[in-house]
Amino acid sequence: MKRPAPRTLQIGFIIGGLLFSVLFLAFTLDIDWDGLIPDETRLAELRSEEKKQSAELKELLNRDAAFRETENAYRKLFDDAWSESVHGSPDVEIPKLISAAARRAGLELNGTGAVKRTRLNNELLFLEIDVNAASELTMLAAFWNELRSTPVPAGWKRIDLRPELSQSTSRIMFNGTLRFLGREETESSAGGNGS
Repeated sequence: MKRPAPRTLQIGFIIGGLLFSVLFLAFTLDIDWDGLIPDETRLAELRSEEKKQSAELKELLNRDAAFRETENAYRKLFDDAWSESVHGSPDVEIPKLISAAARRAGLELNGTGAVKRTRLNNELLFLEIDVNAASELTMLAAFWNELRSTPVPAGWKRIDLRPELSQSTSRIMFNGTLRFLGREETESSAGGNGS
């Protein structure tokens, strides 16, 4: 009879030791053998868990998409806002814009107030100015239409229309607060970064 080669004995001994070690650890560590091969109940639980996790992931992705959409809308507002480095000083340029729009519409203004600033956050603020006039409604509408062509979108915070006290006129007293969105100028944004 032929004796096995010493190399074959070494490999057999290593494999036997490995099997013995695995079995020894399995019994001493008290491994749950039922969890190694799941039954139908466990598979159903896992499928249900997977559906729940999938729904949660979908909800998180929807929230992320909504957040990104809001962030993009904010960036667009920021980019469109009044910037002193681009549009000039709001204290000087906004009254000029209003006067030019009134001239183009043929409206004589009673006056404009000073530009007031109301901070929204660290980057944006409202630039508000009071506008007063007395004219016919068609002239006021032409003036409002001219204001739509301003380089920075503007909106009315408040509008007050009242007929003049005199009975023999069709003039309307107009008081309103025009609002522009402005950027808070910092050294980095004034230097051209803007973000």
